[in-house]
Amino acid sequence: GVPEGVIEAEISKPLAPHELRRARARVAVLRMGGATLSSGASTIGTSTFLLVCTLTIFPKLGAVVIAVTLISVIAALVVLPAVLSLVGPGPTPLYVRCARYL
Repeated sequence: GVPEGVIEAEISKPLAPHELRRARARVAVLRMGGATLSSGASTIGTSTFLLVCTLTIFPKLGAVVIAVTLISVIAALVVLPAVLSLVGPGPTPLYVRCARYL
């Protein structure tokens, strides 16, 4: 195994800006990913009932809701974290950067 002192030194070491952005994106997905998937699944599940309606507008509406929900969940859980880990905010919070200009 790895000696305990090495692990503690790695944990206490400050992260580089790109590592911090990646860690923030990962924590955000881990914390909110389950809720996002659950809400998307419930929306898709309830919209499937619209697909079997006899009025022509409701199956079309159900298909659109399902498509938009799938695209939104993929964008929220895959695209957005990837973009934020590449070009997300820096290590200094926004309110601190804005306060510098006051």
